Amino acid sequence: MKKASTTVWIALAFALVATAAFASPASEGEAAAATAEREMVRDPSTGEMISAPQYGGQLIVAALRDEPPHADTWWGVTSMWAISPVLEKLGMVDWAVDRDEWDLKSGFTPLDVVQPHLAESYETPDPLTFIFHLRPGVRWHDKAPMNGRELVAEDIVFNYHRMTGLGSGFSEKSPYATNVSELPFESITAPDKYTVVFKLNQLSFDALDFIYFESHEAAWIYPPEVIKEHGNAQDWRNLVGTGPYELADWVDGSSITYTRNPNYWKFDEKFPDNRLPYTDEITQIYMPDASTKLAALRSGQIALLRDLSLDQAETLERTNPELVTTSGLHFRSKGSFAMDVRNPPFDDIRVRRAMQMAIDVEAINETLYGGLGWTSPLGLIGEVVLGFYTPFEEWPEEVKQYYQYDPERAKQLLADAGYPDGFKTTLEYPGDGSLSDVEYAQIAKDYFAQIGVDVEIKIIDVPTFVTRINEHTYEGMTAGQRGTNYYGLNRVGEVVSNHVWNFSGLQDAKMDALVEEATNASSYEEMRRLVLEADQYYVSLIADVWGPQPPVFHFWQPWLGGYSGEYTLGGGMITTVLTRLWIEQELKESMGH
Repeated sequence: MKKASTTVWIALAFALVATAAFASPASEGEAAAATAEREMVRDPSTGEMISAPQYGGQLIVAALRDEPPHADTWWGVTSMWAISPVLEKLGMVDWAVDRDEWDLKSGFTPLDVVQPHLAESYETPDPLTFIFHLRPGVRWHDKAPMNGRELVAEDIVFNYHRMTGLGSGFSEKSPYATNVSELPFESITAPDKYTVVFKLNQLSFDALDFIYFESHEAAWIYPPEVIKEHGNAQDWRNLVGTGPYELADWVDGSSITYTRNPNYWKFDEKFPDNRLPYTDEITQIYMPDASTKLAALRSGQIALLRDLSLDQAETLERTNPELVTTSGLHFRSKGSFAMDVRNPPFDDIRVRRAMQMAIDVEAINETLYGGLGWTSPLGLIGEVVLGFYTPFEEWPEEVKQYYQYDPERAKQLLADAGYPDGFKTTLEYPGDGSLSDVEYAQIAKDYFAQIGVDVEIKIIDVPTFVTRINEHTYEGMTAGQRGTNYYGLNRVGEVVSNHVWNFSGLQDAKMDALVEEATNASSYEEMRRLVLEADQYYVSLIADVWGPQPPVFHFWQPWLGGYSGEYTLGGGMITTVLTRLWIEQELKESMGH
């Protein structure tokens, strides 16, 4: 099975979509009256009639990711979940884009749905030059040391110099912001107050995307005075931005709260007469226990839960049919396991092939995901990244054979490699569910045991997981990186020798050469061909065990206005989505919340 059939998806949608009856302490009559009295407007992105935007109130959600250790993306990617309502980028996905054109539910973002944001416009006079014209009148928050001063081009230059180590007093590039810090920059300059010029010394096909909006780490514009005064922006108390919210409170292990920026410069992309944002506060609450999250949503203590499993979705549909929901596929495989190919036993490709052949992906999909996951094997690049995805049916037969469930052959491969009785290993797995599925891992553990491989699963927090990936200090296996809906050249570039995001530690001369050739290609088509070749070569190496993309479900309260399941507004901007939403106060109160 590749994807669930249309019939299955439609049946599931009908099973989960909210009914008109509100299961709440309020009477049905009160809820109906509140619904009837709401002012309705047409959402230009969907064509549907929705309640008109409202100002005020507090939006409380379960935290969309694990808590980062600090607020500075120079020091790590996880910080972006916390800072994205506060800081901004030169560009951002158009919130008003026609959802039939792009539904905003994937981790991948094509350039043609992005609009200038802090930039008012940009131009590329030649393939090596990117000129951004800033939007006049954008101001930093009225908080020391920025004190509401205007954003200027030198602020942009300072940030990119800091990430790349190319000036403004910075000589060391961020080890995490590799998609920007490794671009072949010749210079980054500000010829005037509102103009920034990025010049490359060689062609780079992903450069515009990553400079403009896509980089999870490097594209955020941090306050220069804060960096100069404190050396970094790790302490949330010092953070100042240009965004719709200010960071008001950060209680370790508990919550992060943002308060409305009363002087925010931007108006709603869908309703251009309305100045953003709508809610007075946004609070992300860290609730590691799944049952606690579900209880909080049922009781109305939180407005939104994302990335729920099939079992959780079925439970909520039974207990709370008033909730609104949507479904889709996760943006990457959550059941892939990277193997440390630098060390035994995974330095032997026969062992890696055996590990892949030990897993019955189709059976697990039926049992765990109700047959709704994407099980057709993927390389590094997901199926929505058009032009960079090779369907499994087109893979060479020599490669395809190792992606078929065959435990007896797997045992023989282990014996041939010198492990007739199997071996013991560990699987370090992040426990927050954003990149992994612990339940899937437990089932896979049983399959591995059937070929003699004893896997000990060690659950770790996301910051520790990221550190151990970057420093390559994990042992055995860790969460893999297959089937990610992200930029093709960047994805294959992350598995070159000694790259900070090279999960398996692969050091392969042919892969390095293919990526270098793709990076230096003379045309887009040549680059795309080489990326496809590199991706296919990677799947032949089986540096990680492929596992499916699971179905995911998002549930929210009917009184959360403006939301229809959108995932991101660009690289790392999943929390930014919350800044476009509002609370329908009367409906909320009528439902007893």
